[in-house]
Amino acid sequence: LRNQKSELVLFGICFGLISYLYFLATKKNMRFQISDGDNNKLGQQQPTLQMVSNLLNSVTLALERVGEEKYLLLNKVRDLNELSRKEVDEIIKVCMKQDCISPNDNIRKRRYIAMIDLCCMAGNRDQLITLLLQVAECAITILLVHFHDEACAEDLSSFSDELLPLLERLEHLKEDKVGRNLKLFYRSVSTLKEMTVRSMTM
Repeated sequence: LRNQKSELVLFGICFGLISYLYFLATKKNMRFQISDGDNNKLGQQQPTLQMVSNLLNSVTLALERVGEEKYLLLNKVRDLNELSRKEVDEIIKVCMKQDCISPNDNIRKRRYIAMIDLCCMAGNRDQLITLLLQVAECAITILLVHFHDEACAEDLSSFSDELLPLLERLEHLKEDKVGRNLKLFYRSVSTLKEMTVRSMTM
């Protein structure tokens, strides 16, 4: 649980960063270099498309993992009445809630405590999924802005080679795992993928 909360804090910081980059790209019309080495004569770290892509990759990995974790947790809640006392106690132990039960407590109370713990963990995963999708949407919009800009698009061919496999993984996110309607998200990913493929042929 402590690790889950730390993860929420970490990606909350990432959301703050990507929101600022989103503001620069969409409201201030700033265009980023592809990588930190491109025309960086001041020696200062500037926002780059590589940075956005790396963050999107981290978010994609997290979405795949966290979606699976939430799916398994909800399945455990559903099957809780079929679990043995030993299996129920293992759940309570993982959630560090042993102090909530005594050796004399019956299986019904143990299952109730385990259900609350599992629901809390699933809720945490759901909260993180919401945050991860927001980060991903900002990153995709930033990339779309650059691909739409003809002055930038000509230089994005090699960057597109790296970006394409990442977009294909995002296309395969499953709605039943993340618990969201991803129709609009898929549309943004698909649009960016089309522009990426087009850039690779230029």
